[in-house]
Amino acid sequence: PPRVGIAGGDSASAACAALGLEALEPCADLGPGVGSFHGLRPGRPPLLLMLKGGQMGAPDLFERFAAA
Repeated sequence: PPRVGIAGGDSASAACAALGLEALEPCADLGPGVGSFHGLRPGRPPLLLMLKGGQMGAPDLFERFAAA
């Protein structure tokens, strides 16, 4: 599925609303304050999302998410 990585709690909330997500289904814990989810959208394929708090996650987090 398509992947979207979003940094920042307030940004993540706004982005999920803008993407029209109806629900988040947990996939994996990527580290403290960071998770991956299937974002469920009505009538569309799910998105693979990485949501992280502002200063959370390892420096290579986005690279690992893109490669996984």
